[in-house]
Amino acid sequence: MKKTNHFKTILSLGLPLMIGSVLQILMGTMDVLFISQLGTEYTAASSMGTSIAGVFFIFSMLVSAGVVALVARKIGEKNERAVQSYGITALILAGVIGISISLIAVVFSKQIISIYDPDPSLAVLIKKYVDIIFAFTFVVFLNTTLRSIIQSTGNTKGPLYIFGTANIINIILDYVFIIVLDFGIRGAASATVLSQSFACVMMMGLLYKQLFKDRHEFFRLFSVRLKEMKDILSIGIWACVQSIARPITGLIMMRIVYSVGGQSGSAAFGIGLNVINYFFIILTGLSGAISILVGQKIGEGNIDEAKEIVNEGIRYTFFNLILFSIPYLFLTEVLFIPFNTTPEVTAMGVNYVRIVFLGFIVLGHVFIYRGAFAGAGDTYPPMVAALFANVLCKLTLAILFTSVFGFGINGVWIAILMSIYTEWFVITRYYKKGKLYKNTIG
Repeated sequence: MKKTNHFKTILSLGLPLMIGSVLQILMGTMDVLFISQLGTEYTAASSMGTSIAGVFFIFSMLVSAGVVALVARKIGEKNERAVQSYGITALILAGVIGISISLIAVVFSKQIISIYDPDPSLAVLIKKYVDIIFAFTFVVFLNTTLRSIIQSTGNTKGPLYIFGTANIINIILDYVFIIVLDFGIRGAASATVLSQSFACVMMMGLLYKQLFKDRHEFFRLFSVRLKEMKDILSIGIWACVQSIARPITGLIMMRIVYSVGGQSGSAAFGIGLNVINYFFIILTGLSGAISILVGQKIGEGNIDEAKEIVNEGIRYTFFNLILFSIPYLFLTEVLFIPFNTTPEVTAMGVNYVRIVFLGFIVLGHVFIYRGAFAGAGDTYPPMVAALFANVLCKLTLAILFTSVFGFGINGVWIAILMSIYTEWFVITRYYKKGKLYKNTIG
C-alpha cells in the first residue's frame, strides 16, 4: 500500500490551532506582565488564582472531549443531521454543567483559597481575582464546547479569528483596567471575562451559520436526548479525569512550592509556566489536527491511514524540540527580564525551565498519542497515564524530594520532570496495543 504524505492536511488544520494557541498564551503572558508591575505579591496571587480557576475550567472537558470524537466521526460518515444533533446536545450539557460549576465556585471561593494557607493579605488578593473569574466560568464551558464542535468539522480558522480578536480585546482591557483605571488585580480578571464573553457570542453565531439553514432548524433540536448525552459523557468522563489531574496536582504543587519557596517560589512557578507554555503551541496544533483526522479516518473505515497520520505527526514534533532548545537551555535568564522579577525569583524560575525542559524530549509522543486517542473516542488510556504520572509520581516525588531529602524547590522541578517520562511510558504502552482503532462510539 502506497503511503500518503499528510503534511498539507495536518498543516491546514493545525496551523490555525497553533496561532490560536499563541494568542491564548500571549494573553496569559500579558496578564502576568501587567500584574507583575504591581509587585511580587500580586504576581503570586494571580498565579495561585489562575491555578485554582484551572481546576474548574477542566470540567468543560466532560463535554468538549466527547463532542470532538463524535462530530469528527459523523463528519467522516457524512451524517449531517447527527452533527447538528450532537452539537446542540453538547451546548445544552455545557450550559447546565457550566452554570452549576460557577455557582459552586462562587459560594465556596473562600474555602477553596484556604487550600494554599496563604498570608491574609495574599488571600485577599487571590479572592478579588477568582471571584470575578468564577462568576463567568460557565462562559468558558460554552466557549470550549463551541470551539470543539466547529473545529471537529474541519473549520479551524473561524475560531482562530474570533478568539484572536478576543485576546486582543483582553490585552487592551488589561492596559485600561490595570494601568489607566488602576483597578489592580480585579482589572485583570474583568478584562479576561469580558473578552471571553465577546468570544462566546461570536462563536454561537458562527456555529449557527455553519451548521444550520434557519432558526427553526436550530431551535427544533433544543431538546433533551439522553442517548446523545450519554455518548458525549461516556467519552468525556475519562478525558475530564485525565485533564483534571493536571490542574489539581498543579494546585497542590503550587501549595508545595509556596511552602518551600514562599511568594518568590510561587511567582517563579507562575512566570515559568508562562515561559514554557510557548513550547506547547506547535504540539497543541499537531495534536488537535491528529485528533480531527483520526476521527474522520475511523469514520471512513480507513484505519491504516489513521495510523500513518499519527506516525507522521510524531516526526513533526522533533522540529519543535530543536526550535526551543536554545532559548530554554542557554538563554533562560533573558526570558525572565520582561517580568520585572527579583534575582531570587529569576534564579528559581530559570532552574524550573531548564530542569523541566529535559522532559520535553518525549512530550511530542505524549501529545500526538493523546490526539489519536481523543479522535478515536478512547479517552481511558490517556486518563490512566495522566493519573499515574501526575498523582502517583509527581506529587509523591515532590513531597519526598522537598520534605524528606531536602532538595528545596528544585525537588519540585525534578518531580515534574520525572512525571513527564512516566506519562510518556504509560501512554506509549497503551497506544502500541492498538485497541483505540477497534472501539465504536455513537
